[in-house]
Amino acid sequence: VRDLVRISPNDPGVLTLQGQIQLARGQTMDAVNTFRTLAAYTPSSGAFVLLSRALYAAKDESAAAFAARRAIELTPDSAEMRMNLINLQIEAGHRADALATAHEYRMSYTGPRADLVLVDTFILLKRSNEAEAFLEKNPALKSDQQLVVRLSQIAINSGNFNKARTVLANWIAMHPDDYAMRRD
Repeated sequence: VRDLVRISPNDPGVLTLQGQIQLARGQTMDAVNTFRTLAAYTPSSGAFVLLSRALYAAKDESAAAFAARRAIELTPDSAEMRMNLINLQIEAGHRADALATAHEYRMSYTGPRADLVLVDTFILLKRSNEAEAFLEKNPALKSDQQLVVRLSQIAINSGNFNKARTVLANWIAMHPDDYAMRRD
C-alpha cells in the first residue's frame, strides 16, 4: 500500500484501502486522517460513511454522527446511509435517536425500503415484537418480497417455525410465478 500511496497519494481507491488497513491494525487516528483526506478529495456518501466509522472507533461520537449525517445529506434517499447513522446511534447508546432516525426516514421516503429501515431498527433495538406487529399490519406485505422474508426471519428467530412457513406459503400462493422465493 505504501508504494500505491507514494504513486497516487490522492487516489480514492488507494485512500480507501489505506484507511481500512489502518483501521484494521488499530491505527485509528491515522485512519481518521486518511478518511478525512478521502472525504475532502471525494466528497461522497461512501467517503463520509468510512470517516464516520473511523471517528466512532476513535471514540469521537459527535464527529462520527456529524460525518454520518453528511453522508445522508449527499444521498438523502439511501437506506444504507440511514442505517449507518442508526447503527452508530445504537452503539453509542442513543436508542431513542436511532428510532427517531428510522421513523423520520420512513416519513420522508415511503415504501418497502423505508419500512425495512424501521423494522431493522426495531430488531437492532431488540424489539422484534414491534417489528413483527408493524410488518403484519403493513399493506405492502402483500406486494413486497423483502418484507415477507423479513417477517419469516423474525418468526424463525422467535422459534415460530409454523408462522414462518405460513407467511412464505401465503406469499407463494399469491405469487405462484415467484420462482426465486420457491427456491429460498
